[in-house]
Amino acid sequence: YLSDRKEDIEDLGFEVVTLPMPLPTYVVEEGDLEIETDLNYTNSLLINVDDKKSALIPTFTEEAWDGRFSDLLVLDRGKFDDYQQRVFAAYRDAGFQPVPVNADNIAPAKGTVHCATMQTAIPAELLQQ
Repeated sequence: YLSDRKEDIEDLGFEVVTLPMPLPTYVVEEGDLEIETDLNYTNSLLINVDDKKSALIPTFTEEAWDGRFSDLLVLDRGKFDDYQQRVFAAYRDAGFQPVPVNADNIAPAKGTVHCATMQTAIPAELLQQ
């Protein structure tokens, strides 16, 4: 499905950069609760201040997610660091300085960096510093 969408977008003249996805959407079991989660690196926040481009990128640790998923999921052990280095390289290639933000605790809320910050205003005087 995603490969087809990539081709559709490229056919419109856009360049598509693919990023690894550490885990597909699965149900995380938290006591009596079942929470659907989607770990990805695209829920980032791009910041441009005075021609300085940074990307706050959600990161994840294997230890935080190992054992939290149902038996249907076999965690691709040892891949988180490799995925994250490939993601950082893709953002650097796009001209952004990657800034990792651990998202292990907020990912089960169905969003990470972008979702957590999109309704937050920053006073102009803080941007001046």
